[in-house]
Formats: sequence, C-alpha cells, structure tokens
Amino acid sequence: MTAARPARPGASRRAARRCLRGGAGVPASGPRPQRTWLNRAPLRDLRDPATPPPEAADATGRSGQVFLVEAVARRAGRTCRATARGRDIYAFTAPFVCEAVRRLLGSEGRVGATAPGAAFDARRFLQALAPDHLSLEIDAG
Repeated sequence: MTAARPARPGASRRAARRCLRGGAGVPASGPRPQRTWLNRAPLRDLRDPATPPPEAADATGRSGQVFLVEAVARRAGRTCRATARGRDIYAFTAPFVCEAVRRLLGSEGRVGATAPGAAFDARRFLQALAPDHLSLEIDAG
C-alpha cells in the first residue's frame, strides 16, 4: 500500500483558479469522489432491436433527439457548472472529432498519452463547436 502524498501548499487555491478559468484539474492530494448519473431509458432503446432509427427532423438531416452533458465541481463552498446541450449526438460526433484533429494537427493539443479532457483547453474546445453544434453554458459560481 502506498501512502498518499500530502497536498502541496496552495494546491487548493490553484485548483479553484483552474476551475474558475474553465480548466480542469485534479488536486495534488488525489481525485475526489465522483458521482455520475445516466438516463437508462436511451440505453434500453439502443439494445432493443425493435427501436426504429431516428428520423430527420429538419433539412440538415439531424434527428430531434436532444443530448445534455452537465459537469458540476464543488470545492471550498464554490460551485462551477458547465452545461453542453445539442441535437442528435451522432451528428455531433463528426464535428467534435474534426475539431480535435484540427487542433492536434495545428499543435494546439497535448500529444502523447493523455486523458481526453486534458488534451485541449476544454472551454475553448467547446466554444469552437458552439453555436452550430451545441449550446454551452459555463457558470463559475
């Protein structure tokens, strides 16, 4: 068993500043407990062979299905919240991947083995996809 490293002086303030600037970080003392919620109804629909494919809802060919991803971070009495929503998660995937490739080829992202959330500046990455592909709301508390 390995003992946990003590937090570096000022690590809490640095993590809070990263949160407020829109960057994500893990405190030096290690990750905190995380809670994840997922609506199970869409998963059941995906597994059900009787579920029909989505139908185009407009001239773009996108379906009317809506996706929403919300991240909430709380620390020292402050809450940071980021919400991204859009239509047709499958139609969203191509612009998302293309933006990532564009940034990697343009040397904007970190190269090598890295977590997807750490590869790019999250706020700038998501803002590049808004408003055409998603709406983005960031509340730094």
